Amino acid sequence: MASVLEPYRGRDFSGFDFDLSNVEWREWLVKRGQGHLWGETGSQRHDMTQDPHVTREAFCEAFGVSIGGYIFTDSEMDTHWGIMVMSKCLLQKFWDEYWDW
Repeated sequence: MASVLEPYRGRDFSGFDFDLSNVEWREWLVKRGQGHLWGETGSQRHDMTQDPHVTREAFCEAFGVSIGGYIFTDSEMDTHWGIMVMSKCLLQKFWDEYWDW
């Protein structure tokens, strides 16, 4: 059975223009319970969330092995990549809402 995230495999999401360095916007997000979307500032997750050109391949290379040494399967990485894509989509949605607000 194909993964529901198959359409996202290898996609470049370069259309994102949100800016995680914008402190006021991040505070606005936290007030709305969305502070978890970008990861801890300075973390690899944070950097990949901010980077509009990150690819699934780069993401898998960075996160394909757990701290304990477990190697994630392709299906598991599809799920992790899907979470990253969803976070970026939500951040872009909130970025647009913030500037319309």
